[in-house]
Amino acid sequence: MQVPLFTKLVNKGPRRSLVCALLAKMQPMIAVPEDIILAEGTEPNGLYVLTSGKCHVIDQLEDDTEILNYFVPGDFFGDEILSGAVAKHSVSARPPRSPPPLPP
Repeated sequence: MQVPLFTKLVNKGPRRSLVCALLAKMQPMIAVPEDIILAEGTEPNGLYVLTSGKCHVIDQLEDDTEILNYFVPGDFFGDEILSGAVAKHSVSARPPRSPPPLPP
């Protein structure tokens, strides 16, 4: 799988070693559906690159959750870590979709 963020950097000579160093430090993470991977108002503890599944970008209201957007494989989030900012929204693992019912 190609991640656009890294693909653009790898092809630029001296940056290749930087990208290789970043990739070497990456650790896999498995999230269960509905897990909050990044909570609104917190500092991320890493840059997350989605390799499979989907994640929802959500706004947690008092008595409801609003889905604002979603991430698919190749997308990344948690880039606030680069600037020291806090997350503006939460990101949660999305449950897998059920296959459509088979015709009778």
